[in-house]
Amino acid sequence: MSTVYQRRVEQEWRLLQLLANTNPAIIESVRRAQEVRGAVFSFSLQRTRALVGSLGDFQFRDSHAVMLHFPEFFPSVPIEASLVSPVFLMQPAAIAWYKDALRDIELPLRYEAVSKPAEFQEQRTYALRPPRSHRRRLD
Repeated sequence: MSTVYQRRVEQEWRLLQLLANTNPAIIESVRRAQEVRGAVFSFSLQRTRALVGSLGDFQFRDSHAVMLHFPEFFPSVPIEASLVSPVFLMQPAAIAWYKDALRDIELPLRYEAVSKPAEFQEQRTYALRPPRSHRRRLD
């Protein structure tokens, strides 16, 4: 019988594949790997603008390499999400930049929303009982 971890990671993988199939221009190059510390999903997120660089030297980036790490105690511990190239500043510098009246970049930055798959509700498997489950409902 599979473990809770294996079932949940498989469900997250199915969801990511559904999202990628529904949004092929936004979610690309979906991959799955197994590392010592747990499963890792990676993909390319397109059409999502972000600022990269340092104060006074910003550039726009519309494509991001994303990694989702599933630690060995998932779902008891959260998924760790990371970007290969960071798109944020340290908090004090970001606040000062945001409050600057002379800032010439309008927020929010443009993006294309990810659509929810039509068959999403049908694919929800987290509530299904695993095969040969010995648990029985009390009547």
